Amino acid sequence: MTTETKSTWELEREEERRKSQERTTRLRLLIAGIRLEGWSYKLDPDFEQADHQLGVLVNPAIGGELHFGTWWNDNTKLHISATYPKDSRGHEHIRYKETRVSINVSAAKTPEQIAKDIVRRILPDYTRQLAEINESIQKTEERLCAKSEMGRAIASAHPWLRLHDTINGTDYHGRKQNGSEVTLDEKYDSTMPRVGKVQCSEKRAEIELDGLTLAQTLEVLKLIATMKGGHKCDEQSN
Repeated sequence: MTTETKSTWELEREEERRKSQERTTRLRLLIAGIRLEGWSYKLDPDFEQADHQLGVLVNPAIGGELHFGTWWNDNTKLHISATYPKDSRGHEHIRYKETRVSINVSAAKTPEQIAKDIVRRILPDYTRQLAEINESIQKTEERLCAKSEMGRAIASAHPWLRLHDTINGTDYHGRKQNGSEVTLDEKYDSTMPRVGKVQCSEKRAEIELDGLTLAQTLEVLKLIATMKGGHKCDEQSN
């Protein structure tokens, strides 16, 4: 067999790929033809070469996305799955044990028929979930913003402290840090028992800012500053 001659197997594979590409193109055009108020079609460039990824309907106003695909072993059905927005930390806010919306529809249906399926079988539960999730995300972002503002105020009042800003991945002086909570990393020679959201040891003092007001936190810092190590650091900053 010469290099120009293709085997029967190779020819069959090429024909399968051609048919698969034609089917994928037809299904993408089908989905692009779905008309729902507030929703528009887009094809993720990352999925252009993936035959089973057919595109997404997006609704920016409510943060909704409906992903369309086919099963690996069944091209006669479309799988439509809803996705859910995340907060700035990448956390989802869907309720525990809440059912994630997804349906299967026949790939032989028209765009109008699929649109009716979406309106009837997806949107009632999905729009309710999105409203609850968006409200939860907004409250979380407000809390995180308040926590960040408090951290900046503490850093300004006590520049000798190194506080980790876990929201933005820096300390409050703009330096990159890694940390799970807002942490006072200076070392202390004395120990101090846990007081509410404050925990001190010979090596560090930690303050959990959630649930504390700025006034309460600053009072705690005054107590910490009376410790031998904290007093030394306070003197060094003057």
